[in-house]
Amino acid sequence: MHFKKLNLLVILLFCLGLEANGQKSTNVYSCRHLPSAELPSFKTDTINIEKFGAKANGFTLNTQNINAAINTYSETGGGVVLIPPGFWFTGPIVS
Repeated sequence: MHFKKLNLLVILLFCLGLEANGQKSTNVYSCRHLPSAELPSFKTDTINIEKFGAKANGFTLNTQNINAAINTYSETGGGVVLIPPGFWFTGPIVS
């Protein structure tokens, strides 16, 4: 119990020392003062993984095809890589 009071006293003195030096925190957040968030923007380009040779038959390994689509779009500034409905046999997707 004594240790908790000592810690509280040290924190209080530290805060008062900052106030005395004029070093107030500039990032004071509350429910009325929140930082603003920006919505992400994506290019409207969409490419289907089937254009990279991927097949939705459940037997063809499509890992390289999907990674190629992701890497191609990443290098050209982004966009949406579409994986249509189907059984896409794949390993880990790494870009």
